[in-house]
Amino acid sequence: MSSVRANMADLVHERRDIAKGAVWRTAEVIGAELFAFTAFIISARLLLPSEVGVVAQATLFIMTAQLILHQGLGEALIQSDETDSDHFSSAFWLNLAIGTAAAVLLIAISGFAGWLLGEPELPPVLRALAPTLVLFAASGIYQAKLRRGLQFRGFAFASVTAALSGGLVAVALAWQGYGVWSLVAQQWTYATMSLTVFAASSAWLPSLSFHWTHARKLGRFGGLATISAFLQFAMRRLDLLIIGIFLTSAQAGFFSVANRLMLSAGMLTYYSIQQIGLPVLSRLAHDRAAHLEAISRTLRLVSILCLPTLVGMALVADILIPLALGDKWHGSVLPFQILSAFGIFFALSLISGQILISAGHPGQFVRLSLINVAIFLGAVTLAAPYGLVPAALAGGVANMLAVPIYGIALRRTLGLDLRRCAQDQWPIWIATSMMVIVVLIWSHIASGFIGDVPVLVGRVLAGGGTFLIVMLLLSYDDVKEIYGSFAEMLHG
Repeated sequence: MSSVRANMADLVHERRDIAKGAVWRTAEVIGAELFAFTAFIISARLLLPSEVGVVAQATLFIMTAQLILHQGLGEALIQSDETDSDHFSSAFWLNLAIGTAAAVLLIAISGFAGWLLGEPELPPVLRALAPTLVLFAASGIYQAKLRRGLQFRGFAFASVTAALSGGLVAVALAWQGYGVWSLVAQQWTYATMSLTVFAASSAWLPSLSFHWTHARKLGRFGGLATISAFLQFAMRRLDLLIIGIFLTSAQAGFFSVANRLMLSAGMLTYYSIQQIGLPVLSRLAHDRAAHLEAISRTLRLVSILCLPTLVGMALVADILIPLALGDKWHGSVLPFQILSAFGIFFALSLISGQILISAGHPGQFVRLSLINVAIFLGAVTLAAPYGLVPAALAGGVANMLAVPIYGIALRRTLGLDLRRCAQDQWPIWIATSMMVIVVLIWSHIASGFIGDVPVLVGRVLAGGGTFLIVMLLLSYDDVKEIYGSFAEMLHG
């Protein structure tokens, strides 16, 4: 009897930890994205599409290296059953060495990158950004330490502070006419501030000791995690590299803005679930029944949050983008609508990868991602010479075709009941379809009679109201469960 009570107490404590982590993760996403997105809107109004395109292409190389520094050893530290201060110290110094080597490599290949993309302004920008990798290498281990303990309070404070500081610097310099260098300064400020606050929040300093045994053990898992993260990154960002090869820097700028808007939507939906998902699901992996139940709930949560949000953003993009960024960014509208419409498929693939990793099957995820990336990049490469819209559409279809493959893998590897998953999903898709129909009818009736802003507000209210009403009629328990989860988070 005492053991049962102890297990119940542990479960309650676990749920409170998760709830508190979710609250702080939500605060981080909303706060950081509010500042970053505001700075992005102002900077986009002050800069030219070609300037944004050059920095976006340089940032692509930086973000590729960041994957190794954040997803590799960091994910291994989170996943490991036994991790002490020596593990973190060994990982810190190894990550710092990798970050330094990556910075030197990017500086060395900057000239080739500029030639490949036909951008003479790219090499100096890339050389200026490369040293930030040393800062990101250090912060990657601090992030892992906070995430492992579900200590998202420090995580939230660091992200918000860094986003605010970087945004202020970018806007001030762009206002003074510094062009691309305003965005370079923004990234330097972000990297410096995030490392400073992460280190202060964790109250930990690495020792000078380094253990090869720990490093090798973490490196084996970290290598697979890095490959997995890179493959997911390839499906999110390498299409920009392909577009940069075939199209102009201005078109790359349009596509970069579309991707940035998708990032904002993702940060508020599936990336938040991903960040909390790995540590939470990893804790439940030892209990098969609890793990499968958590997987089903996670997939349902992904769809109920992401599908109406992403499709809804596609429905308002034709008014919202020119209104927020200016008419010069109208070329971003249709690519963004396509990315949003197909975004749910990327979200489901991303979370499926986290599920496989949490269950100790990163190798399985790597194999699936290799197939997905090959199809995705091949489709975008074939379509890119014909323009932004065909490239975006080709990538979306490739991600859609990958979802059944991940579903089959989850069934075979973990025993997930796909029939139950389909039953969980259909009310969400019907409610979203009804939302689309109502918004289109409203737009047809209202256009030409009232201004763009009232039409936009009407779309949001009509679409959101329709989705909620249909979900209440078709799946009241889902709505009640989500409401209860948020209430538990707020009281956690």
